[in-house]
Amino acid sequence: MAQGKHHMQHIDVLKGIVIFLVVVGHSFHFGFSYYRSPLLAVLRSIDMPIFVFLSGYLASKPLEFSFGGHIAFWRKKARQLFLPLITLPTLYALFYSVSFDEMLFGIHHGGYWFTWVLFEMFVLWFVFQLLNHYTNPEGDVTLEALWAMLTLAFVLWVDLPWKAYSPMTHEAFSWGKMNYLYHNFLIGYFVGKYSSFERILIRPEVAALSALLFTLLIYTECTSAPVMGGIPASLSGLVMAFGLVNHLGKGDSRLNRLAGYLGQESRTIYFTHYFFLFSVPMVKPFLFGILRDGGRTISWEIGLSVLYAAIVVSITLMVVRLIKANSILAFLCYGKALPKNKKPKPIVCNESNDTSISDRSL
Repeated sequence: MAQGKHHMQHIDVLKGIVIFLVVVGHSFHFGFSYYRSPLLAVLRSIDMPIFVFLSGYLASKPLEFSFGGHIAFWRKKARQLFLPLITLPTLYALFYSVSFDEMLFGIHHGGYWFTWVLFEMFVLWFVFQLLNHYTNPEGDVTLEALWAMLTLAFVLWVDLPWKAYSPMTHEAFSWGKMNYLYHNFLIGYFVGKYSSFERILIRPEVAALSALLFTLLIYTECTSAPVMGGIPASLSGLVMAFGLVNHLGKGDSRLNRLAGYLGQESRTIYFTHYFFLFSVPMVKPFLFGILRDGGRTISWEIGLSVLYAAIVVSITLMVVRLIKANSILAFLCYGKALPKNKKPKPIVCNESNDTSISDRSL
């Protein structure tokens, strides 16, 4: 049975937790230049896969199948995803003297690769929706899943030939990221659309088993190599996080309110926080010094990276508020719709309401 409620507190809470973890991960790359922490393996396995999963989950809302509906859908996606990719990477390149070619055509797009990949996922999702709409009027879930698998097969099938034929365009479209993440979008879509799938994922025993499997797979990755490219670890971590937050993220605690607020601002935080990632070069030799002395650094790594992320996110949120205060800046930087100029309704005076109108105008 399909479900219709798409804006729920625990989804915002999960988005808020994940966007904070993204900044925690960036602390190691941009702040510390330190890559030996096992925390990185954990973050790499869950942060972007969960974001993609949630994007698919929220995309399960029925699509309006009309020419006007399609135009409105793509105008919104272009405004929310493409417009910020023109404005913000350009500003970043100017402020930090980064190559425009790297920002626009490099595999990571200066860190903005996720937005490119998400737009590509929506293109494939749209094709999948059209195929399913016109060939599956009865809404058979098996046929719907087959069409979804067809789009996934396309992503996997073109990956290696495309990379061999034109590495530059393959990187420009970040297709390697698409190859790794698209299945999470489809899983999220089916979990969001069919409540029977969601009920399975949120069962306590499923969350517990997923947590155990995730721990074992991350340990294997840290001691030897990722299993099957890290996909099983990613999926188990996703199920674990979704189940835990479903049970713990619905209360009215301060932590839930804070995480929910971060979740509502997750897109603006993602777009803006790159400008405020600062270097802390003394952290790397400090952590290596602890390792040389035979100590363990994990508590320091967690503490320092969380502190770094808290500083960056706090600064980012202040700047986001300033940008949002101006409708033009909010439109250019975040794709927020411009306010429409509404014409005031004319006041018609007659004998029956003349007194009341005069009273309201006083």
